[in-house]
Amino acid sequence: MQKPLDLGHKVIDAASVTCIKPVSAEQLGRLNSAENWTLEARALGGAGGYIADADITKAVGVFAKLGERLSLIPETGEAVRRDWLTAVKPFASREGAPNKFRSVATFTNPASGEKTDEWFAATPEQLRGSKAPAFKDLAAG
Repeated sequence: MQKPLDLGHKVIDAASVTCIKPVSAEQLGRLNSAENWTLEARALGGAGGYIADADITKAVGVFAKLGERLSLIPETGEAVRRDWLTAVKPFASREGAPNKFRSVATFTNPASGEKTDEWFAATPEQLRGSKAPAFKDLAAG
């Protein structure tokens, strides 16, 4: 474990966290816990954990104090490790399914090569921090 972080119920490796997401009411109901889990730190290998009574801005600050840079997406209350993003595409929901996601992202740890996919409420542009340049626009210049 490179950078242990005690979440109160579990110690996680902050260096393996790819993103932090808000816990939905539906998800909170499935957790069957008396804790007020507000955020979920998602990590490579499923080694993340839940964070109680915290907001996303405070969580990003805690990770920054450990030297782990997560970018806040204020519109959705999510935070991502942009330097590990290797692919981002729009989410395609199945017909009749709830449309709660707008993107699917692949994160790759540059040191280990370990990968994971995550689904987000944020758009691909929000995840990347900007709109990707179009090939045709770059080729025209």
